[in-house]
Amino acid sequence: MDSLINAAGRALSAGDPLGAVNYVALREDPPALALRAARNCHGSAR
Repeated sequence: MDSLINAAGRALSAGDPLGAVNYVALREDPPALALRAARNCHGSAR
């Protein structure tokens, strides 16, 4: 789990906020599940 957070930090440092969200969304804890749901809702609105 910490490796996903580290990867998200590296993505943010590289200027890739969407990549960072994707790394965090791979986690299975409630905050990550909420991000995944928000991302899916936002994507379907386009």
